[in-house]
Amino acid sequence: MEGEGSSGSNIKQPFKPHSSLPPQPPPPPQRLLPPAPPPRFASPTHVETLKTTKGRSFETEAKSIPHDFFVMITGRLESAKCHAAPNNLYCRYSFQHGPDWKITHGVSSGVTQLGRRHGVCGPCPSIVFNFPIDISFQSTTISGWPRIVVAVYGLDMFGRDVARGYVSILCPMTPGTHSLEAQMYVPISSSFCQRVLNWVNGTMPEFYDSKFVSQGEGRAATIVESTGNVKVILNVTTKQIADFGYDTGVIGSDPHWL
Repeated sequence: MEGEGSSGSNIKQPFKPHSSLPPQPPPPPQRLLPPAPPPRFASPTHVETLKTTKGRSFETEAKSIPHDFFVMITGRLESAKCHAAPNNLYCRYSFQHGPDWKITHGVSSGVTQLGRRHGVCGPCPSIVFNFPIDISFQSTTISGWPRIVVAVYGLDMFGRDVARGYVSILCPMTPGTHSLEAQMYVPISSSFCQRVLNWVNGTMPEFYDSKFVSQGEGRAATIVESTGNVKVILNVTTKQIADFGYDTGVIGSDPHWL
């Protein structure tokens, strides 16, 4: 019996640490907040998540709205005819457009070769150049629609370079092929004596800038006379211009006389 009592007293009890701190209360349950309503206007961070009533994203709608329209003009400066100087002519052309227009491709100006009349059964009344034209524009408004300005120069009997005519042609708005022919003119002196003196000295009146003929300012007191005509063939192609509410008409290929 003593052995049993001694063996029972030798059993070790498990160690229980004593803490001086009071027991911590359990954490309160977390409250789940309702999701925030979507913003009224889409921001860049919500473009991919927000959807419209039609099931399309705001980014898709933004891409579907064009920001600019494009106008491509190709063709050629075909010929010129001058009554005072039928031979030894060349042309300089340039495009005039408004401040809201931007050239995206092509050349805005050029100079043709020196040409002479030719023909099988007789001299042709016009000098043929067939100089290529290729340019593209980008804009948001039709205000300041492009115009092509052509200045014709030639050589007089003494080999001096003088102006033979100026012309400004409004580029067609209707897509298609257009044959345009316009009268050209040159400024002249107000008195006959001054004209003779200009011819002797070889200082014929001419505009300081050929684009002056495409503007309306300062032309009220300018005296001019007709000297011939210029023929231009233009191919006009438009893109996304109907999305801005402009009606350019039906595609055609009718000749025009300006």
